[in-house]
Amino acid sequence: MARTEPVNSMIARLNDDIKNHTFSHVYVLYGDEVYLRDQFKENLKKALMPENPSMNYSSFQGGKIDPQAVCQMAETMPFLSDHRLILIEDSSFFKSASDPMVHLLDSIPETVNLIFCEDMVDRRGRMYKTAAKAGSVCEFTTPDEKTLRRWLMQSAKRGGHLMKESAAQLMINWCGHDMFCLHNEIEKLISYCAKDTEITEQQIKEICSRQLKDTIFQLSSAIALRKREDAFAAYRDLIGLETKPNQILYMLRREFKLVWLTKAFVHQGETQQETARRVGIHPAFIGRYIKAQESFSEVQLRAITDELAEIQARIHTGRAEARNALESFMMKHTQS
Repeated sequence: MARTEPVNSMIARLNDDIKNHTFSHVYVLYGDEVYLRDQFKENLKKALMPENPSMNYSSFQGGKIDPQAVCQMAETMPFLSDHRLILIEDSSFFKSASDPMVHLLDSIPETVNLIFCEDMVDRRGRMYKTAAKAGSVCEFTTPDEKTLRRWLMQSAKRGGHLMKESAAQLMINWCGHDMFCLHNEIEKLISYCAKDTEITEQQIKEICSRQLKDTIFQLSSAIALRKREDAFAAYRDLIGLETKPNQILYMLRREFKLVWLTKAFVHQGETQQETARRVGIHPAFIGRYIKAQESFSEVQLRAITDELAEIQARIHTGRAEARNALESFMMKHTQS
């Protein structure tokens, strides 16, 4: 039965599949949360790896994969094993459907498990719809802050340290929402705090990189002030940090949404501390959001947030390319 689910529900079901060995014949793992997506790709690979991997495991990568080669491998009986595992990464199959691949998914052999790992898919396409009927389609998006806080606290605990919720929230504000970045930073903290029992806010400030979070705020601020040169300087820094354009769009949308929420609560006469609590921003950072909201009306902030959501939707459905869409947005909103 097809499964397309919210990230928390999907993670629980994938974990159940792995724990109970009740696997679908087809898994499509996609989305811009690379850390989670790759983690489950590796977990599924490990759980599904055949008894004779050298003979019964194949991997294909890139936009020029020959669909006939994949189909031929899928139709080959496994050697001294009950199944064959095929991993396909970064293909073009979910952007432009291939008839042989659609046919393969429509009649997937009982002896085959297929894992697709993709950045984006076209949900309107035949490939996506056929895969959804054949197995499990799982979109990986960045979890909400409550989930991220819990994950950081659990990671710290596994490393032998206590981390309070306030410290976890500071780390998110300091380092951003990218789970790969947060994973690297929590590992650094666990090593640095080897002799301590608690990871503190001060240690986070001393050890963790805040460049990604700061730079995305610099980008949104430069856009707000229509400073094109500063905006593209921040954008180049983000690209230099190997931040993908669709990830920048996600973070940019979140920044403008936070500014919008801040403006709404300021308009209601809330204090800085209450505004921080209701928006979900650490009190140490609320001041800059209060300052940023002064450059916009609520109508403007809603329009920008909606525009960024529409851009993301066009990218996810293959109607726009992420880098071009992001740069066009920046050019439009930094006109004098």
